[in-house]
Amino acid sequence: MLHIFNRTKLISVTDPEKKAKIQQVLSQNDIEYAIKMPDIYQKNTFDQAAVGSFGVNQNRMVYSFYVNRKNAEAALALIRGEMK
Repeated sequence: MLHIFNRTKLISVTDPEKKAKIQQVLSQNDIEYAIKMPDIYQKNTFDQAAVGSFGVNQNRMVYSFYVNRKNAEAALALIRGEMK
């Protein structure tokens, strides 16, 4: 199980296609991962409730991947190999 104490940040990407490719590579190699995506567009809960995701540029979202520390080097090598 991936706990906050045994994980490390692997990579951050803004492109949804790269995000999908990284997810595919990690899943195919049975590497457990977590994705964090801060909500940088929400000013307060009432703004989000009123307009939803209208006008949100999905390409500006930052996707951060976290993996277990012991799998970090192998995961990064796999990702770099697939992104060439």
